[in-house]
Amino acid sequence: VENVPGIGSASTPNVELIISLRPDLVLDWAMKPEIRSQLERAGIPVLRIYGYNQNFMCDEIRTLGLIFQCPERANAYADLIEKYWAIVKERTRNLLPNQRVSVYWENSIREWGSTGPGSGGHTMIEWAGGTNIAASLGLANPTVTPEWVAAKNPQVVVKNVSPDYEGVTSSGIGFEATTTSELESLQQRIMVRPALKTTTAVKGKRVYLISSSIAFGPRSVIGLCYLAKWLHPELFQDIDPEAVHREVLKKFYGEELRGIWVYPPLK
Repeated sequence: VENVPGIGSASTPNVELIISLRPDLVLDWAMKPEIRSQLERAGIPVLRIYGYNQNFMCDEIRTLGLIFQCPERANAYADLIEKYWAIVKERTRNLLPNQRVSVYWENSIREWGSTGPGSGGHTMIEWAGGTNIAASLGLANPTVTPEWVAAKNPQVVVKNVSPDYEGVTSSGIGFEATTTSELESLQQRIMVRPALKTTTAVKGKRVYLISSSIAFGPRSVIGLCYLAKWLHPELFQDIDPEAVHREVLKKFYGEELRGIWVYPPLK
């Protein structure tokens, strides 16, 4: 991949460069419609792949399996994802409203950027037995105010983290991470925010950090297992998210599990 030419951002790539490379197919998840039209007029098929929405994800995996002529492998991956989805949803399905845990989920882009209906994070919260405090805003990626979150008083705070966010580097989260010091520092900065430090989440020390790599996309099945265990440990005593992660990496990525993906670590 390091030797493949870059073609710009996902939303506004270099159309001329793409055309010059003469691809058989362009996979798109954020391209502006006018750019997609330019490619299609040049005779290049464009396939929209969301990659994060649970309503489409397994269908997309199976579709890509057909395109790349590896349907058995794609079906096996989709089947594994759906197996753990089903386990989590079945155990939380009959929770009463007062048994669900209120969650403030903050994205990896900015402070007070949250998740709502239409996003992968919102679905994960619901499936894991939580109540998303931002659900009523009706936006997939709402920006909220500190005062609003404080008034909602969430029981759990989840922050998804990508490298380069507020002092967290690639050696702080993900495959290359060997120490939790950067994540511990970020967690402390979140917990001392004036709007959060009096919430039930902070008082109960239920502030969790999760790598964006397992919070979205196919590996979000791993993030779902972590979230379910954080929200309802009594329902998921037999589920080991690390074991699920290890299984996914070994079977479908040819990788062994290493690094740090969440903080604090599960006990």
